[in-house]
Amino acid sequence: MISDNSPLSSEHSEDDSLPSNYHWLRFKWMFWKNCCMHWNTRWEFLFAVLMPSICSLIAVILRINIPAEHLTTITYGDTDIQKAWRNVIREVDTRGGILEESFDNPVHTPYVPHLGIAYAPDFEAINNIMEFTFNKFEWDSPFITFNTCDELREKMRTEHYFAGVCFNEDVFNVETESIYKIGIYPNRLDYIIIFPSELRLYQEYIGETWDTTNVYPNLGQQERKGGPIPYITEGFIMIQKSISEAYINLTCNVTVEDDIVLRKFPKAERYYDPLSEMLEMRLSLLISMAYITTILYLLRVGILQLRAFILC
Repeated sequence: MISDNSPLSSEHSEDDSLPSNYHWLRFKWMFWKNCCMHWNTRWEFLFAVLMPSICSLIAVILRINIPAEHLTTITYGDTDIQKAWRNVIREVDTRGGILEESFDNPVHTPYVPHLGIAYAPDFEAINNIMEFTFNKFEWDSPFITFNTCDELREKMRTEHYFAGVCFNEDVFNVETESIYKIGIYPNRLDYIIIFPSELRLYQEYIGETWDTTNVYPNLGQQERKGGPIPYITEGFIMIQKSISEAYINLTCNVTVEDDIVLRKFPKAERYYDPLSEMLEMRLSLLISMAYITTILYLLRVGILQLRAFILC
């Protein structure tokens, strides 16, 4: 028989034997333990705690010392298409002469192209348009003709022509007289001008490209410098203008006598913040530096606590 005084018959739990302020004492001693541990590593602790504030202070100081700039309205003058065309041809001629002296024979690369324009396909109407265009360039080199645009693109990679023009042959293949034809010419002109990806008149380093994947690369600096316009400096606009004028002359018997003037859109009055441009790629690094020390310190404390618990 079990006695009434046995532990099994006791109606009191173990918590009843603990002091009434047991949880407060436990919290107090754990807090004191952590304080002692942090005091032993006080310099590391202070650095980990203050690092986010230090990085924030750096950002505030930069903001104070680099204010936003007030930029007034910028208007641009007329662009001389003919002058830009002469410049690129003269530059290519100069480079070609230098290479020819070095290698004793003509050498062509994307930066020193063969001064000729290739086109495809070989249709009578296209030949007339390109012949009319050729007269505007005053080149000694003739046009190069290919049967297909695929052949043209392949030869552009190996022969390094100055440019290539690929006409859409579907608009030329309308055989019957209709509203879609003006004699042997279509009622609309559809073509693609092919250039190498590299800029020939590079500004800062060899290898600059058209960068057509981004409409305004490095917008802030481009706005402030005015920036080169590859469509004009590389000769793209001149070729497009000459082909279009030739088509108008052959289809409408009208000569475009007035000069076509190009001008960049004016820049409105605005504020330019160089700090935001500067921190665009560095802000993530600043935030990482601010909290990496805190995270590493807490990780170190956790590992030490786990090691002490295992040893106990």
